[in-house]
Amino acid sequence: MADEDLQQELLWWVVALGREHPRGEVPQQVLTEQIERRLGRHSENYERYLAAAAALTRKGLVESDTSEHAFLVATDRGRRTVGD
Repeated sequence: MADEDLQQELLWWVVALGREHPRGEVPQQVLTEQIERRLGRHSENYERYLAAAAALTRKGLVESDTSEHAFLVATDRGRRTVGD
C-alpha cells in the first residue's frame, strides 16, 4: 500500500471511529490495530502510522496534541474530504 493510500485510509478511520470516541479523539492503539488488520503485523507499521499521521496533520486534515500522535481528531476539512 502506498503512503498516500495509507493516509487516505487513516483519515477515513479517524472520521469513522471518531464518532465512537469522546470528543472524536481516536487513540493511536485503535488506529494501529486497523493498520495491522489491513497490512498484517509488520515492524514498520508504527513508523508508517507516524508518517501518515504527521502528513495528515501538516495538511490540516487531522489534529493531535502530541508529537507521537497518541490521539487523532479529524478537522472539519478532514471530515469534508471523506464526505462526512
